[in-house]
Amino acid sequence: MKKNELKFFKKLLEERKEQIIKNINKSADEIAELRSNGAVDDFDVASVNTDSNLEYAISLKQRIEYQKIEKALKKIENGSYGICEECEEQINLERLKAKPHASLCISCREISEKRQ
Repeated sequence: MKKNELKFFKKLLEERKEQIIKNINKSADEIAELRSNGAVDDFDVASVNTDSNLEYAISLKQRIEYQKIEKALKKIENGSYGICEECEEQINLERLKAKPHASLCISCREISEKRQ
């Protein structure tokens, strides 16, 4: 992969990483605010619980994405970015543009999904 392409993907990954950190912090603040407002009746309790569960699920998904981004940034540093972890072929640039933290090429990803 060319240096300018690596710079492009590194910038994309770092920007997404910053956005995830902001989102996680915002979610944590919203959950804390919901809990501090207190629930007056059963409907309020159910609403707070539902909102908390939803925020937690979103936060968990973003934490997983954050870990994948960290892994991709390390690959940029060690020169293995953009190489499929299964077949060791180059991952298509269009796939990386859509999902910069992708670790599998399209073919290997499809095989992996079928196994699961």
